[in-house]
Amino acid sequence: MNKTATLSSLYDSIHKASNAVDGNTACPDYTFVAASSTSSNTWLLIELGRVYSIRMVAVYARYVI
Repeated sequence: MNKTATLSSLYDSIHKASNAVDGNTACPDYTFVAASSTSSNTWLLIELGRVYSIRMVAVYARYVI
């Protein structure tokens, strides 16, 4: 959580990459979502700052409540 994140492309200025690593798993409104453009082969890079042994990655679809 709260790491530097980069999206391969941006959907718009509201749906920024930092929303993907803010720790929120619920979404009070659409501004809390990270989104890339609709192009193919999009990616999300999260800069962890050091080497980790990662066993699982959880991705949450944050729908507006």
